[in-house]
Amino acid sequence: MDGFWKRLLLVAGSTVVIVLVAVVYWRQVAKRDIREFVEAGKYHLEAKSRLSLDKVPYLAKMSDELSTLSQHIAKSVVCIDTAGVQSVQDVSESGNNVVTQHVAVRGLGSGVIVSQEGHILTNYHVVKGKQAISVKLMDGTVLPVFKVGEDRVLDIAVLKIDSHEKFDALPFGVSNHVKAGEIVLACGNPYGLGLSVSHGIVSAPQRVYGESKQEWIQTDANISPGNSGGPLVNIKGEIIGINSAVESRNGDSNIGVGFAIPSNVAVSAFREICERGYVARGYLGISWIANSREMQEFTGNKVEGGAIVNFVQPGSPAEKAGMRINDLVVSVNGNTVMSVPRLRNLLEGYPIGHTVKMEVVRGGKKLALEMTVDDLYMAEQKFAGQASKYYPEAMGLSMRDLSSEERAKGMSGVWITQVQEGTEAATKFMPGDLVVALNGESVMELGDIQNTAVLDGRFSLRILRGKDYFDVNVVIPPDVLKRIRGL
Repeated sequence: MDGFWKRLLLVAGSTVVIVLVAVVYWRQVAKRDIREFVEAGKYHLEAKSRLSLDKVPYLAKMSDELSTLSQHIAKSVVCIDTAGVQSVQDVSESGNNVVTQHVAVRGLGSGVIVSQEGHILTNYHVVKGKQAISVKLMDGTVLPVFKVGEDRVLDIAVLKIDSHEKFDALPFGVSNHVKAGEIVLACGNPYGLGLSVSHGIVSAPQRVYGESKQEWIQTDANISPGNSGGPLVNIKGEIIGINSAVESRNGDSNIGVGFAIPSNVAVSAFREICERGYVARGYLGISWIANSREMQEFTGNKVEGGAIVNFVQPGSPAEKAGMRINDLVVSVNGNTVMSVPRLRNLLEGYPIGHTVKMEVVRGGKKLALEMTVDDLYMAEQKFAGQASKYYPEAMGLSMRDLSSEERAKGMSGVWITQVQEGTEAATKFMPGDLVVALNGESVMELGDIQNTAVLDGRFSLRILRGKDYFDVNVVIPPDVLKRIRGL
């Protein structure tokens, strides 16, 4: 028993010692933690930078100048708010009727004041189809505006602030003098956040982009959805471009590849719209194809080069001059035509009212034809009312314009929503196809296709199906074409 009690007392004593040591230890740790906590609350912030501006004089000057330039530009940039009703056509469940639905839409964009009277330049796609438009100035003032005119081909629209006040306007620069590497600022209303400024350089002053033959100014200045219509400005505070498009990959609009309409193009369109309400373009009423060996055998014309006429619009200057399908155009006003692009370039330069002398080969004989360039806008207006009436029957398709949300993601084109069974279109198109180009030109809206269906009767569409592109030739049946034109 004595041994047992000794061992018990030894264990108890050891336990007491361990407990006392633990208590002392934890009390010391607790005191240290409290001291560390209290000391952690003590800090010293740097009162000023250890790097003085005289060490970075050029950066300091550049920062001040960019800030001054941004504030100067901002007074002339406006945020555009739009609202309207969009008509969406679709085929009924029975497939016998076309149903039109009206959907309320809103949109945001940017613009720039270009006159003291309050004229604003923006993109056509920003205000297209909108019935109510207002703008917000830098100081937050919201003002109503009305539309002066527009041009869907150039994607230009002119608005006017409904006020007699004087406004701060930015001048136009000369875009032909722009060089790669120049510093530029892009201003606008990205994502509807309000006035914003980004800067970069001119990546390419004359970039031909996409399906269109139009030249653009390419820049790496950030152009996001909502920036459309805002100005691209040089360091002198001059407008050298109107921000319009951005190269997009999977909806990502911030990849450093933006495009602006050159100021020379924009100011010319602005003046024409203000003076006559639209941008005038020449029109002869013909279309053509390359003079391939197959076409030479078909037409019997063994002449090399030139361009073969494949359509002549009834009532057009070309028809009045005696032009016929399968005529081979070999010269224009004494200039030899060796290819379709050459013919196109020759004709695009002639103004309305100009006399064009064409030499054609027909049945192995040369003929001289003379015609006067007509106004394309007036020709389109002549048939505008007929296009939508017979459009579904003519094409066998139903289409819709892109929504504001889809355009905000950088998309462009027209959706095919329905394909009528039993028509030729059913062998070429599928619902969900996106029409992105018409005769090599970018498609902005459904009206582009409708007007061409009326004027030409035959054309080529480029469609995007999934990730693949297809070119589809379309020919409107002659009997349907006559009904469309009211002949």
